[in-house]
Amino acid sequence: IAAWSTYGFETAVCYTSEFKNPGTDTFKAIFYSGLLCMLLFILVPFTFQGVLGLNGMLATPIVDGSGVADALAGMVGGGQLIHSLLVMLMILALVLCIM
Repeated sequence: IAAWSTYGFETAVCYTSEFKNPGTDTFKAIFYSGLLCMLLFILVPFTFQGVLGLNGMLATPIVDGSGVADALAGMVGGGQLIHSLLVMLMILALVLCIM
């Protein structure tokens, strides 16, 4: 999924001819999409580690992926609706990833 989420770089390059100022906007699009990906790829694992701790990260439901939605719902203080929404979003992300 991490590789799928970085395809924005390709999109930024494919549409450079449609930018108002391709000379500077191409660099900005690639730079800021890379910055956003790096920020999220660093922030999400550190957040999980900070909230769950080492023992929580090594728990079987987190390692096998079946408890990730529970952990995320607990982090945001959500109930059953938020949990179900997170499960659906993760399933859709996996489906989009393999299409």
